[in-house]
Amino acid sequence: MIAILLLAGAMIVGTLFYIVVNYSEVNREFSCEGETTLVDGGAAEADKGRLQISTYRWWVSLWSEQTDGNAVFQSTKFGSFWEGKLDISGDGNFSTNVGLTTGKSLVFQLATGELGVREAGRTFTGDCRPAS
Repeated sequence: MIAILLLAGAMIVGTLFYIVVNYSEVNREFSCEGETTLVDGGAAEADKGRLQISTYRWWVSLWSEQTDGNAVFQSTKFGSFWEGKLDISGDGNFSTNVGLTTGKSLVFQLATGELGVREAGRTFTGDCRPAS
C-alpha cells in the first residue's frame, strides 16, 4: 500500500514538474523592418530583424523576480539585444511591452506593431508583424 502511495505521489510530482518546465512561458515571434542608427546623431540605415517576446505564466512569479517576461531582438545592423525584465501592460492585442533594465530601452506596442530599441548609442525603430 505504501509503495502505491509513493508511486502515485511521484507521478503527481513528475507531472507537475513536466507542466512547469514545458508550459511556463508563451513565445511570440515577429518579423521587423525599420531603421538602425549606430551612433547618436548618425545616419539611419534600413534594417530587418526578428523580435521574440516570451510571456511568463502566473505561477512563475511564485519563485522568480516580478517580471512579466523577456524579449530578444536581433537584426543585421543593430546586432543582438536581450531584455530580461519586461513589463506588459494592457491585455491581448492592445498590450504594450516595456523593458525595465536601466541603460537600455525596449518598447513594443502589439496593436500597431511599433518597436523601439536602444542600447549603447544604437537605436532601432520600425514596425513588426507576426512571423509566418
